[in-house]
Parts: sequence; structure tokens; C-alpha cells
Amino acid sequence: MTSDDKFNLITRNLEEVLTEQELKQLIESGTPLKHYIGFEISGKVHLGTGLATMRIIKNLQEACVNFVILAIQLDILPQTEAKI
Repeated sequence: MTSDDKFNLITRNLEEVLTEQELKQLIESGTPLKHYIGFEISGKVHLGTGLATMRIIKNLQEACVNFVILAIQLDILPQTEAKI
């Protein structure tokens, strides 16, 4: 897969790429790329969110990008009172 192919996969369906030139340089240099996706689940999870996220992850996997998915559901954490 060429550097241009990887760049196109990584940026597919994105609204904006803030550092396009830097991303191209990282891909061409062979620097391992990492991506983080974070979710704060405060209600029911919507199927559309999962499908859209999986599409992004699929593109990143094809472009050999390592990624981490972080998910937290705040309403299941124990409630603590602040002590002054």
C-alpha cells in the first residue's frame, strides 16, 4: 500500500484534517501511527454511533494505524461526597 493510499484511508469521510502535511510526513517516514477514540456513555448507546465508529476503525486498520478505544459510563461509578 502506498503512502497516498494510507493517507486517503486515514482521512476518508473526515470533515477536516488539521495537520495534513505533518500526517503525510509521518506516513512516509514509517512512524507508527496511533489513534484514540473516546466515549462517555451517559445513556443508551445508539447503533449508528457504533457503525460509524467501526467504519473509521476499519479504515485505520487497513492503513496500519494502531488505535485504542476508551469507554466510560459515568452513571455506574460510585458517588462520593466532597469533603471540605
